[in-house]
Amino acid sequence: MNRNKDYWKAFAENAMTRTRSIATVEAMELHGVAKAEIVAIMDDRTSPICQELHGRIIEVPKMISVKNQLLQLTTDGRSSDEVKSEIQSIVPFLKDADVQAMGALSSAELQEAFPSVGLPPYHWKCRTKIISWIDDFALEGEVDLDKPIDKNFAIKDLSEQEILNKLEGIRHDKYPNYSDKDWESDFGKHGMKDFGIDNRQDFVQKARDIYKNPDHIRCQTFKGQLQFTFYSETHQGYVVADTNGVIRGCYGHSKDAAISKALAGTNTKYYDIKGVQ
Repeated sequence: MNRNKDYWKAFAENAMTRTRSIATVEAMELHGVAKAEIVAIMDDRTSPICQELHGRIIEVPKMISVKNQLLQLTTDGRSSDEVKSEIQSIVPFLKDADVQAMGALSSAELQEAFPSVGLPPYHWKCRTKIISWIDDFALEGEVDLDKPIDKNFAIKDLSEQEILNKLEGIRHDKYPNYSDKDWESDFGKHGMKDFGIDNRQDFVQKARDIYKNPDHIRCQTFKGQLQFTFYSETHQGYVVADTNGVIRGCYGHSKDAAISKALAGTNTKYYDIKGVQ
């Protein structure tokens, strides 16, 4: 088999990630941990799979079952292809095409449909890990998921705490990126008109200021994907960001009480997030 050194480096990294996951599940089993959180590294390299799974809370007993299946594998009298095939059947790599299906599932349903979510890596060069879920260390806040919402914006697959987990994963980013594609359109439409800004640097900084200093935070789905909207009365505008911490839109309202009107105008589309410090 002719493989270059980059392949074998990635192969070793994946093997270490899987070994680390197995060891983590065994530690959870030993200490009686009931739930685990999936934690991805959220940056411009994060895959759609890991972005979707980040913040999900899953059941440890189901993870233990998958872990035991792996550890009970035997190579005696079997070809390497047979062993490889069985490993892939127990912990198959997930595909980008699975993301849409995942987005429609609660975490309990997700773990039934994709049992391998408890043992990353999920794909080649995956950096995601699992950690013990401890309520006392969770981000405090409330999401009014019982609020009637337009079905096109409704969140059906995530619990309140999972939404807060996703918010926690991006809220401390000092320099959130602005999507290049969205920036061009937003700057042209809203730079001078909404903020009186005529250059990219100041426009991006304005978006970051709103993102980092919101007076109100809301969440919603857009084309099936969770998004957060940060409103700032001080900066007279609001910013939309995805769960990767990438800014997807920045809009200004300079008139008196305009932010309050914007909040009222989207009341049946967005969920309020309260109590987040």
